[in-house]
Amino acid sequence: MGFVHNDKHKAILDGSNQLVILAGTVSKEIDGEEQHIESGENAPVEPVKHEMDSSLSDAMKRTVRMLIRPVRSVDHAEWLRMRHTLWAEESIPDLVDDMQVWLREEECVALVAERPHGGLCGFLEVAVRPCNVNGMTGRFGYIEGWYVDPDVRRQGVGKSLVCNAETWARNEGCEDILSDARIGNVVSQTAHRALGFTEVERLVHFQKRLNQGQTTMQRQSYSSGTPWEKAVAYSRVVRIGNLVFVSGTTASNEDGTTVAVGNACEQARFILRKIETALAEVGAKLANVVRTRMFVTDISRWEEIGRAHGEVFAGINPVATMVEVSRLINADHLVEIEVDAVIDDKNTGGHQG
Repeated sequence: MGFVHNDKHKAILDGSNQLVILAGTVSKEIDGEEQHIESGENAPVEPVKHEMDSSLSDAMKRTVRMLIRPVRSVDHAEWLRMRHTLWAEESIPDLVDDMQVWLREEECVALVAERPHGGLCGFLEVAVRPCNVNGMTGRFGYIEGWYVDPDVRRQGVGKSLVCNAETWARNEGCEDILSDARIGNVVSQTAHRALGFTEVERLVHFQKRLNQGQTTMQRQSYSSGTPWEKAVAYSRVVRIGNLVFVSGTTASNEDGTTVAVGNACEQARFILRKIETALAEVGAKLANVVRTRMFVTDISRWEEIGRAHGEVFAGINPVATMVEVSRLINADHLVEIEVDAVIDDKNTGGHQG
């Protein structure tokens, strides 16, 4: 889990909807010397190294040398990985859409910690918010998200990110910086206090559903990147409410290359793994599948394909159909599979938009 799980400009009402608001003063200097960061892909930045406070445990006094800089477009995959770890209840499309806002808007910046030998190990997203805190109204820096990979925690990386966020907020004209943490997230609260934040107030969020008895059918979709999806304008998987539909899927890589040419069983196994990945993108799993349809170019090979199907769906036993077709879109494709799934009620609504 990350140090802080906050609302990203909106309340996530998921049953643990209580927040601790913490505040800190934007200091004039950081560890004795002022550090400057600039927004933009090509902003000049220097590696920073911070010693942990003397009051902290020996484990927290270990330091690593990290480059703290604004996020760049080339960081997309690593940034998304860390965001999805921190906000696991959010769908991938929603996280990606939110990332575009951070890259586009002016009064916010996403900072990342770069490992000495490449790759990222942490991020912090900070924005300017108009707020009223204890009767004091103004523009405050606000830490919207803060995460550090487990292997480099308690080594000063989180502190380095926060110190750079303070510098950015001060340059934006803010005198204070705010953050929040779930009431039950003691690790996050401890980390904030160690960096000079003080608790301001505790909030309990309430929710009341309007139009009782009516349901809003939220639509989610995901593309796996094969060339046909873009050319024909279709999604690999679509979720509406608790219903999930996966398109006919073949043994093709993202570049359209056929996998396991001539081997129907291996193609079916590859397809079912691909379907499992697609289901996960919208919060479903193989256990939720209620129907499969298999289109094969040679029905005499039904046992090979059926063996792969049985390996995956033993104990789930969805309704299934296998039919022979004259050919598929690629002559090397021996089988195409599509599935329908239903997510049970206790999982419905787990992906907030």
